[in-house]
Amino acid sequence: MISEVEQLHINIPLVEALEQMPNYVKFMKDIFSKKHRLGEFEIVALAKGCTAMLMNKLPPKLKDPGSFIIPCSIENYYVGKALYDLGASINLIPMFVFKILGIDTDEDCHAIEIIDTLVKKNW
Repeated sequence: MISEVEQLHINIPLVEALEQMPNYVKFMKDIFSKKHRLGEFEIVALAKGCTAMLMNKLPPKLKDPGSFIIPCSIENYYVGKALYDLGASINLIPMFVFKILGIDTDEDCHAIEIIDTLVKKNW
């Protein structure tokens, strides 16, 4: 089948072929109007991505790394895994961590005022 396709020749006028390839038409116009010059062949270094495209190979698909989680401990107490802070403006510590560390807190109401004046309460 492939050898038959390789031997296949189709004769159509150049204008008809160019109508089917608009990007090639612009390239040809630039060459004929001397805006674009056909230079001599040059040796160009290719990156891995370019090589993969030229060889019709795709780079290997990598897994989704998911959330960036780190182990969390305060002094000798292991709290668990926590999301890494990538610049969030609010850091919260759960109530059970305060109890483990023996920090005296008012457990009735805790309010956080966020920059946009939204107040969140934990009852």
